[in-house]
Amino acid sequence: MAVDDGLVDEDDLVRRDSETGDVVEDGTATGTYRALPPGTYGDVLAHVREAYGVDPGREEQSESDDSGYDDDPREVDATVDPRRAWEAAGRVTPDDVDADDLLAAGETFACPDCAKNVDVVRAVAIAEGLVETCDEPLDAAYPEAYRLARDDYDAPLPQYYTTSDAIAEFDAVLSVIGEVGFFHLDADALRSNVTEEGDDVGGEAVRALNPAWRESESEASVLVFPSGTVWDADTERTIDALRFVALDAGVIDDPSDSLSGGRFTTAYRLARRHYGAPLPRWEPAEDGERAVTPMLPPSEDLVDDPEAVAVSRDRLDEARAEVEELVGEVSREDGTPNVVRTLPATGKTTATVKNAADQPTSYLAPRKELQQQALDKADRWGVDARVLPVFSDAHIDGEVLTQAVGYVRQNGKDTLRDRWTIRGGVCCEEGELYIGPDEEEESVDLDRATCPTADGEHGEAWGLAVHVARKLGYTPREIHTKAKALFGAELPCCEGEERCTYSEGWDHVADPENPADLLVGSYVHAHVESVRTYYEEGDGQTLRSPRTVVLDEYPGEAFSREFGEEALDFATWLASTLREDVEDQRDAIEADLWGDEWVRAWLDGEAAEEVDSIAEAVSILEARAEAADAAEAADAILDEVSHDRLDDLDVFDPLSALVDGSGELRDVYEAVTDATDVPPDHPAAGLLRWVDDAVTGRLATALTLGESEEIEIAALPVDGDLRALVAEAVEAAEEGRGGAASILEAAATALQGGEDGCRELAVWADDGYAHPDAHHLLTALAAPSEAARATTLSTSSWAFDPAATDGTRVDSVKTGERATTVVDRNGHGAILHTPPSRASGGEGTLPRRPRRNGPRRTLARRSRRTRRTRRYSRQCARTRRVLGGRARPARRAGE
Repeated sequence: MAVDDGLVDEDDLVRRDSETGDVVEDGTATGTYRALPPGTYGDVLAHVREAYGVDPGREEQSESDDSGYDDDPREVDATVDPRRAWEAAGRVTPDDVDADDLLAAGETFACPDCAKNVDVVRAVAIAEGLVETCDEPLDAAYPEAYRLARDDYDAPLPQYYTTSDAIAEFDAVLSVIGEVGFFHLDADALRSNVTEEGDDVGGEAVRALNPAWRESESEASVLVFPSGTVWDADTERTIDALRFVALDAGVIDDPSDSLSGGRFTTAYRLARRHYGAPLPRWEPAEDGERAVTPMLPPSEDLVDDPEAVAVSRDRLDEARAEVEELVGEVSREDGTPNVVRTLPATGKTTATVKNAADQPTSYLAPRKELQQQALDKADRWGVDARVLPVFSDAHIDGEVLTQAVGYVRQNGKDTLRDRWTIRGGVCCEEGELYIGPDEEEESVDLDRATCPTADGEHGEAWGLAVHVARKLGYTPREIHTKAKALFGAELPCCEGEERCTYSEGWDHVADPENPADLLVGSYVHAHVESVRTYYEEGDGQTLRSPRTVVLDEYPGEAFSREFGEEALDFATWLASTLREDVEDQRDAIEADLWGDEWVRAWLDGEAAEEVDSIAEAVSILEARAEAADAAEAADAILDEVSHDRLDDLDVFDPLSALVDGSGELRDVYEAVTDATDVPPDHPAAGLLRWVDDAVTGRLATALTLGESEEIEIAALPVDGDLRALVAEAVEAAEEGRGGAASILEAAATALQGGEDGCRELAVWADDGYAHPDAHHLLTALAAPSEAARATTLSTSSWAFDPAATDGTRVDSVKTGERATTVVDRNGHGAILHTPPSRASGGEGTLPRRPRRNGPRRTLARRSRRTRRTRRYSRQCARTRRVLGGRARPARRAGE
């Protein structure tokens, strides 16, 4: 066409080597193909568009692309550049493929209809019936024809990914990243400024940039070459496209910084969504940075078209019936995990939904469309289904969230209590904090409970603060129940009598009066006990039984969380709270933490059992927490009930003395005990039972544990945030602050150590590197390779640091009952694997939730009450001895 239309003289056509693509001077040489002369490709494409009004299915080369790639495109593993795919296809010869039905024409292929020369992809498209003639545009059929040529005809082609493809292999992600260059990025999205172009640059470079990530005296210290390679003259490093995006967006600050874990994921998403890089979709699971869910075709695609089904409809129905029976059988097997391995479209999801009517089930899937599919099936089969709550359906821009987390790390976690400072510290205009959903999310709208604060309904500052806390490792439950410790105030969605819809959503999940047959959610919901437990009413009590939990598709690493080099910072923070001589990473590594009995006991959660000073301090803190909680309960009673009525019942004076601190605890305890010791038919028995339940038992425990004793903080083997927490708790009790019980219980839990102690300590800590999972990281770091709980692994095929060339050595350490931590021995990162429990909340009964005339308890108060009840039971016998037989357990509702 180029010759016929006079764009190119036939004598000017060149021959290129099929292997290298280089121009060959010898026109009679074999292994060559005819091609356009250099510099004419773009003109020919433009002519096709203008003269014929069709899209040639090719992209024009920019003037900076003259040198292009210098390697054979058939030798790369994968490409996202259609030009590279076309070039590779053009170099494939008939001798390279295993197919007799493709018409050969020397070193290329021929159209069977008109005998024109075509490349292997078009030849395959014609042979497979995707197009009828060589003149028919391939358009959307090109990726399919390319795949068939590669997979079915064994053509030596790289894997070709479009931006709508989904990659399941991490190695493939690395391969396609290597194919992306500077000129694939959207120039308008760059924060770095182009300061010189073309001949103004000098040398072989075609662009000069003033980098956004540092001050550049020349304002032209980053060079771009025609191939799209980026060179940083300041550090003398070649920067790949993904690292360039990470630098330009502020994910990393220096070209030498590690780009792994969460940073890698953030950079990949930014490159694809905001910088326009032609990258396929790669969506790691929320709790596992490298976890990828394999994408199966929708089952409807296999069965809606009868011609696509290789078996008869009757046989398919028989298979589905067998699958339904199989799913029913394994659903009723208590505690035994099973993998149902059947083909797509054989009814696994339908069977799960239908069986839920007889066996309560939780269906957990990685994508919203699968969850909606389950809900639709439940509606069809009359199964009562409920969608599980999620923290937020709104999304904050990943770059902004990374900046905010970095701000907190640098300035201290206490900056969460000054949320407007964090909002002002990120590069984001007012109203641009939240971004819209991606195409997949936008197509499915699940009616599920979310947190209004996280969704931004109470302002961007609050919204950013809670999302930062989530990114820092705190659970949605902790964000709600420990808001005062994290943010210095209750969440606006929980203020006063207001109840967060997210928390209410979880209340509905465990509501015995209206249990759902089917709960629908995502993999991470498996961690929640009420998702694994079925609650129902029976004989005035709440009955509990196990729910079947079904994980659809493949969870991959959904229950794992990957850390980069910051893992060592988190472990160092925790070590600095347990040892005064740990001030930095080197101290944490070189200190014999495993040989320190105190540190070992704390990591194992047995500090109070092994260290006398800790046991004494914990006892006193728990006692003061009980006393503080009794005072809060007394204050609530004084607010709710007439003072005259309380005075008539002889409880007004002792309750008032307890609230204002003017009375001795023993005197208050004896006065309230005497006043509430009335027969069941007493006119005020209900009110006095409330006073007894709320005050007496707690005071008895406080007196038993030694509330009046002093804590010698200086004698405790603690430092840093842990010492500060204990001191703050003691001061709160002495000053009679409101909410003192919370910090007192937190300090007692933190001193005892273990996983719970670490999470509690991190909540109250001020250090920017405080992390709720630091206990696992420090245990893995401290445990020597020869320890019984540690296994050392060596590999040359994978590394935390993508730049590593000599493999890596990691220790796999059991750091909890169900937790395993894999830590890199060179400090490049760690992976924490915490699969959910396979047990429900137990079988049996729970007392009916009391409906008394007292104030409604919050989620946090109920949680504390549960712990106090267990602790009070253990102390009951000792209490009777101390108080001369006067103590008695608080009455439960109905007694």
